[in-house]
Amino acid sequence: MKLVSVSLSVLFGLSVASALAAAEPTRIPKDALEEMEYRVGTWESTLLIDGVEQPEKSREVTGWAPGGKFALIITDVSVENGIKRHGSCIVGWNPERKQLVEHWHVSDGICVSYRYHIDKEKNSWVGTLRYADTEGKTFEGKSVVEKKSKDEWVWKATWVEDGKERTRSSVNRRVK
Repeated sequence: MKLVSVSLSVLFGLSVASALAAAEPTRIPKDALEEMEYRVGTWESTLLIDGVEQPEKSREVTGWAPGGKFALIITDVSVENGIKRHGSCIVGWNPERKQLVEHWHVSDGICVSYRYHIDKEKNSWVGTLRYADTEGKTFEGKSVVEKKSKDEWVWKATWVEDGKERTRSSVNRRVK
């Protein structure tokens, strides 16, 4: 009987140790943290919808969440075709896919997720998007963030909607 109880206690001890090791926080690669840091600050954006510049500027504020492992973005106003929308986003690292991920929620119920590879092209995040609205409409597309300088970046998303290629892009400049 002693042999069984010793074996069980050793196995139990190993499973607890394994569970504790698995519960340790995931290490986020330094380059992923640096890419998220790039976006920290206040940005003014000019939006283009299918190549047409929108008349009002948008404003985006990005900051670190407590703990410094992911960032939060608030868009205080985004104007598309005269309609004002507000949005919020969580930006973090997906260790399984080795991608930077943005999850956006917009005041009109739209949800968009972007998944970026940060090591494919120098000074660019290259990835995909998945869109869903409150009517159940979904589509997927491509997205790129191109860093022009420490104070300017360009975003472009493309997808096919109702058989037509669509684009959204923005030029984003740091507010000083």
